[in-house]
Amino acid sequence: MFSNLFGSHFSNSGTISFAVTSTNDTELTTLASAGSNFEKSPGTFGAGEVIRNKLVSGSDVNGASLDGYVDVNWGYAWELDPNTPAVAPGAGQTFDFYAAMFHEFTHALGFGSEISGTPAADRFDEGSTESGTPGSWSKWDEFLTDKSGAKLIDPNTQIVDATAFANAQTDGGLFAGPNAFLAFGSQPNLFDDPDQSHLDEATFSMPTKDMNFMMKPNRDYGPQEARTWSSLEIGILTDLGYSRVSAVPEPSTFAVILVGILAVETRRRRRVQVAS
Repeated sequence: MFSNLFGSHFSNSGTISFAVTSTNDTELTTLASAGSNFEKSPGTFGAGEVIRNKLVSGSDVNGASLDGYVDVNWGYAWELDPNTPAVAPGAGQTFDFYAAMFHEFTHALGFGSEISGTPAADRFDEGSTESGTPGSWSKWDEFLTDKSGAKLIDPNTQIVDATAFANAQTDGGLFAGPNAFLAFGSQPNLFDDPDQSHLDEATFSMPTKDMNFMMKPNRDYGPQEARTWSSLEIGILTDLGYSRVSAVPEPSTFAVILVGILAVETRRRRRVQVAS
C-alpha cells in the first residue's frame, strides 16, 4: 500500500530493507517509530542518509547493511484490516495501523532532522559528532529556519546556530523549501519538539483544519488519520530530492522488506504519539 502511495507521486525506485522490532507497553505514549540508518558524513546535508540516497540517486551508502528500522508498540489496540475503519474513542477504540505506518515510513524517506543534544547551545548531529564541529546532517536540515529566516544550521560552517535553534524551540521553526512554499503559500510551521521533525500540531491537525495531515506529531483513535500525503507533504518530499511523476507510474516503484531482528543500532527515532 505504501508502495502505491509513493509510486503515485514519485518516479524513484528501489528496494528498502527495514529491521523490525516490537514493544508492548501502554505506559509509553509512543505508538510507533521508524527512520533511515545514517552514515557519518561531516559537513554535508543528506550525504549519509541511507534510504533517501538509495531512492534518489541509487547510491547505497551502507552496502549490505539494513537500510532502516521500525518499531511498533502492540500495547495499544490497532485496526489491522486495511479495509475496516479504525474505531473512534470509546468502546472498542482502535488506531489506524496503516496511517501510523505510512507516517513512519515517510520519516524514513527523510522527513526529519538529525539535530540532537541539549541545551540549544550544545546541539550536534545524531551521529554524535562533537558539538561545535561540522555535523552530518539530513537534507531536511538544510531547509530549517527560525521565523526570522535564520538557518538552524549555518550553511558555511555546518554547525548548529544556537540562537536560531533556541528561537525555533520557543516560537516554532519553519521548513523553507521552495516546493513546500508553492504548495502551502508560505513556509510551513514545524512542531516545536526538540528535533523539528513534524508539521505543527496546531496548524495541521483537526479541528483547526478540515483534514488531518499525515506528518503531524500525534495520532488519535478512529478513521480520520491520513493515509495520503497532502500537497504540502508532497512538496516537502520534492524539496528533499524525490522526482515527481509525469505520468501514471507502475505501483511497485518502491518495495519494502521488513526483517525481524532483536536489536538495531541505538538511534533517536522519529515517532508518532498518542494524542493528548
